[in-house]
Amino acid sequence: MTRISVDAKSLTTYGTAAEQAFKGVRTELTGLVHSCTTVPYEGPNSAAFKNGCGKLATEFSASLLSDIGKFTDAVRDVTTGIARSLGGHPVTIHFNGSPITAPAVPAADPNYTMVDTSPLHQLKSTVHGHFNKINAHLDEHLRAFQHAKWEGHAREAAHSALRTFTSNTKSDVTQAQQHIEKFIDEQIQSVTTADQG
Repeated sequence: MTRISVDAKSLTTYGTAAEQAFKGVRTELTGLVHSCTTVPYEGPNSAAFKNGCGKLATEFSASLLSDIGKFTDAVRDVTTGIARSLGGHPVTIHFNGSPITAPAVPAADPNYTMVDTSPLHQLKSTVHGHFNKINAHLDEHLRAFQHAKWEGHAREAAHSALRTFTSNTKSDVTQAQQHIEKFIDEQIQSVTTADQG
């Protein structure tokens, strides 16, 4: 015998929580892109560094936003179908998946001769914070789904897919963080090497 039980109100609550979690992810992605392109680092190749770092952040943001948009559509369709079949209301999850545009980077001042790496070290810390918060919002979304009062095979399938999505996405987040931090480290090393030469 199959048991299907759905608390339509709890699914609506989940939809609201999902919106907030994914909105939080977008906020951190926007902050990441802006942090990478507006870091107060000056020097002969500072513009190239900011553009390169911003490109890494923008490409990662576009990929993650696309993945979240696809997953949100899938979960929304499943939960809405269940809610409707049992007399509930459609689950609405609004998500802004539009691209995040990096601000324009001004050309480096050719007359600027002093190079200070402290803004780069601070950028690493800031980047770390953005990625930590992205992971926290992904976990927040998973917990919201787990708290929804819903029983049945469709729920188990959706929950399994969500756990896989969260795990895979957090792996992508870690990889992107490593790439950006490596890019920053290489710039720090470049400056340090030049100073020793």
